[in-house]
Amino acid sequence: MLQSITNMWNWHPPVGVYIGFLGLVGVLVPLLREKAGRLERAAWTGLIFLLLLLEVKSTYQDRNEHEVEFETTVSNIERLMSEATGSNSYIYFEVTEPTPPTEIAVPGIAQGRVSATAIPHFIGKFPLHDVIVSPFCPMGWLPIVQFGNFFPNEIGRPRQSIYLQFPPTISEQDMNCHLFISASNGSYDQAVHFLKKDNKWIWGSVLTKYGQEEFRHEFFSAGFPTDYKW
Repeated sequence: MLQSITNMWNWHPPVGVYIGFLGLVGVLVPLLREKAGRLERAAWTGLIFLLLLLEVKSTYQDRNEHEVEFETTVSNIERLMSEATGSNSYIYFEVTEPTPPTEIAVPGIAQGRVSATAIPHFIGKFPLHDVIVSPFCPMGWLPIVQFGNFFPNEIGRPRQSIYLQFPPTISEQDMNCHLFISASNGSYDQAVHFLKKDNKWIWGSVLTKYGQEEFRHEFFSAGFPTDYKW
């Protein structure tokens, strides 16, 4: 019963219907009831006020319904845009502990280079499309990697890693590698700096997004100075 009353209250005709009835009453009553008594005039007056109140109610309900429809449309558009661009999703690379210089050339690593593996990780609720990474280290540009699309909650999907590498004799201030990341929602730069501490290589990294100064994420291996000035 209560639900039926609620449904009846929430229902309303198109805006202007009650005003139409109000105008009709205003025209017919003087024509048909020239000598109405006090009670009848009060009844007609009450009906006029009722129609006026119902019209106000319909106007507000119609406005609220259109606002809800507009907000729903905007929300759907934003969701579709997020699905298409990736919204605020991003990838970063976790770097493994660098290995000593290799004595022989191995696939992807030049002979005599210190190397560390950069493993991609996805962060976000929306997929990233057309992800391309261009790695650069002191020895020059490394092969470009086309990852394609990244999706939330990927499980069991193999992803190519990138071998960051540099000569062990290079000066400490120059031991920087960069991972230039291009994705459907923008371009990023993950800078990786290597340090040698107590005969052990450590690293720190900062991920930034072009055009967004507030986007900054830092990653460090154990022992790397967190106050390092990039």
